[in-house]
Amino acid sequence: MSAPSPSHQALHVDGERLCQRLDELGRIGEVLGDAGERGCARLALTDADRDGRNLVVGWMRDLGMVVEHPEQIPPEYRLFY
Repeated sequence: MSAPSPSHQALHVDGERLCQRLDELGRIGEVLGDAGERGCARLALTDADRDGRNLVVGWMRDLGMVVEHPEQIPPEYRLFY
């Protein structure tokens, strides 16, 4: 196995921010169990599904990523849409 490149050596995950974001995403479609357990039920094609995807897309765009929607992807590449 080769040594990591310098850009990978500088990679750092902010654990606190990651947990905050996962909590924020988990509140969309949140469900509570009988004993107070927290869970999430974002069924496909529901408002909660759309809201969750929009939240993640917003984070990605904040990082300068380009996000394409299925209608922008050529039909031959739409394997999962």
